[in-house]
Amino acid sequence: MVQDNSPIHRCSDVQQLWAKWEQMELYIFFLPKYCSEMNPIELEWQHLKKDELSGQMFDDELDLA
Repeated sequence: MVQDNSPIHRCSDVQQLWAKWEQMELYIFFLPKYCSEMNPIELEWQHLKKDELSGQMFDDELDLA
């Protein structure tokens, strides 16, 4: 099972169950705390910041939009 890093997934009550679950062949894997490579929108943001918006100033949000 793949989990995010929500506090409920790592709390002590849940940790006590990990060994029991492993005996049942249920293994818990956690996603990295933050992994931009796994989020496709990050590549688009990188392109916008690096190529499209680099060095520009905007008077307000409407100009930016």
